Amino acid sequence: DKAAPAAPATPAPSSTATTHVALPGGDTLDVAEGSATLDLARYFESGSAADVPRTFVFDALQFGFGSTRLTAESRATMTDLAAILKAYPEAVVRVDGYTDNRGDAEWNRGLSERRAVAVKSMLEQEGVAAARVGARGMGEQKPIASNDTAPGRRKNRRIELVVTER
Repeated sequence: DKAAPAAPATPAPSSTATTHVALPGGDTLDVAEGSATLDLARYFESGSAADVPRTFVFDALQFGFGSTRLTAESRATMTDLAAILKAYPEAVVRVDGYTDNRGDAEWNRGLSERRAVAVKSMLEQEGVAAARVGARGMGEQKPIASNDTAPGRRKNRRIELVVTER
């Protein structure tokens, strides 16, 4: 399937600036300026179905080394992501997991798959219908930064959310 090119990874905000987002149904979120979460909320709010598939790079979803356990800092992002998806019940998404190129390529692909499935499971636990969320592991394919530096490898270890239906 064809996916739109991924937007560049959004750097972590340097301040704690947030934007208030009102969701259909009355829920509200305060999300970080410049975050993929804010971009996703604005995308759904725009209402146009013409631009699917659309990829969002969630670099704020990080895992422990070699693990499928999200870091504590990532949990708020997961909660906000689930709230947005629940507010737009017609949306169908796919979670794509990626790794850097350190280690065995097949092990990395498996790890990226387990991480994508973990995010899918967390969304389901937050109340997003399982039929609306797919998951796949991409391993070290499609790096978005150099694997020659620690910051580049960190960017390549990412979760992308691909909106396939709105």
